[in-house]
Amino acid sequence: MTVSSPLAKKALDHLNRIKPYDGWSLHSYKGSDGKSLLILRRRNIPLSDSGFEDIVYDPRTDNVLGILQSSSSSSSSSSLSGTKRKGVILIERGGAISRRKQVIDVEIARETSNSTESSSTSGSMSVSGISSEQNKQILQYGGGMILSAILVNAFSDAIQLLSLSLSVLLIPFLIIASMACPDISTFDAKKELKRVLRGQHLPENHPEKPKGWFAETTARVAATVAGELATGLGYEVTHMPLICAIFTTVKLNSLDTECYWIGAFNKWYFIMQRKLDTVATTTATQQPHARSY
Repeated sequence: MTVSSPLAKKALDHLNRIKPYDGWSLHSYKGSDGKSLLILRRRNIPLSDSGFEDIVYDPRTDNVLGILQSSSSSSSSSSLSGTKRKGVILIERGGAISRRKQVIDVEIARETSNSTESSSTSGSMSVSGISSEQNKQILQYGGGMILSAILVNAFSDAIQLLSLSLSVLLIPFLIIASMACPDISTFDAKKELKRVLRGQHLPENHPEKPKGWFAETTARVAATVAGELATGLGYEVTHMPLICAIFTTVKLNSLDTECYWIGAFNKWYFIMQRKLDTVATTTATQQPHARSY
């Protein structure tokens, strides 16, 4: 994009470097005397009421200035290299907008002012540029997006491979487990409950596990009596077939308790028991053995 002068382009690059997100631009138009004038804009808002002969960056004061028009009629055709001109401070050090519009002397370093007029076009135009800092950020964002896409693609392949491996391992296991699933008719609620009451499901190192012939015999007798009492007022058995196992629930009405087993590999495994919070109610008839499937 063509800028009216090298000095204006340098000033615009400086502003885009220190304030890359402020939307700096230059507006060029023809004055009443036919001269090309420049107005500096920030986010499309002019920073002055009238245009300047040029917009320059002064490295000595670190300001961006608008060069005032010379009163001499011959100044437009003479060389301005190394001459001092009056300039209005538009942007102060650090990128702050000048509110005082102070006029100072500034050294102009360019070849001729005619080059400015010859490079300008009739009418008005908006000029903006992208600084090197913006280019660096764009490259960083683009590189980050490409790297993210590569990582997502790599992880998706790994996930697919892991899923395939698990499927290869799990499918034979599920087939074997479904073939070894015990039949529902083999579940005897009283028998399984008595095994639990005498501690058969407990590990060998558990402190409540009966040890020795006398302790085992005593636990067996106590479990038989407790099992009969627990099932004396009736119980309900519910089976829930799964893919390769059977989940069984036994509700003991007299104890207001539920016990859970899972059947797999031709055996019934006790899981846990849970005390229900429901209030026991007296019924006219009692079903000694109710099963629901």
